Amino acid sequence: MKRRSLRFAALALVVPAIASCSGGGSSAKQSAASIPATVSTGAAANAAARLATLLITDLPAGYIQQPDNVGDTGPSDLAKAARDDGKPDAANALTADGFLAGYQRLWATADRSQRIIVYLYKFQTSAGASAYEKRGIANDENDPESRAVAFPVSSIPGATGLASAQRPTVALVVFAKGSYVVQVVTSTPTGSRSLAEQLAGRQYGRLSGS
Repeated sequence: MKRRSLRFAALALVVPAIASCSGGGSSAKQSAASIPATVSTGAAANAAARLATLLITDLPAGYIQQPDNVGDTGPSDLAKAARDDGKPDAANALTADGFLAGYQRLWATADRSQRIIVYLYKFQTSAGASAYEKRGIANDENDPESRAVAFPVSSIPGATGLASAQRPTVALVVFAKGSYVVQVVTSTPTGSRSLAEQLAGRQYGRLSGS
């Protein structure tokens, strides 16, 4: 399955057994293959560790946090962020926007029928975060596979809600807060939009106090 800039595909990939996700399309893999990992040492590792502490922890009852080695979640270096973006120019775009590190976390119900993924990326500046937020929204709105349609998110300044016309039970809320970019993706039989907005609001609150 082709990976896309926003994360509708990610939930589909973890459905069968909450197993490790595959990488991006061949062009994205090639563009990321020569990029050295950046979260294993030094400042980038510290940035990723810091992001892990900023992720929300108060999930609705019934959702179980999955280990970071499940679903290809956990810390993201530049190479992984480029693969998850899925576009051939992803590495260049992330570098130009000042990407520092990222972190992803996955929760699922016991029967794995409902899933939540939160992505938190850190950039050098708020301008870089805003630029990458806009890139992701534009890419997914223009993707014929997801056919994402926008919905209003009134509770978070500047946030955008996107729902997949292809998979109507999947919704996403994305926003930039200072030098952070957040994406909250939910897959539930009903109420995905409201749940995504609720959790995004909680994540916005945690960043406001950081």
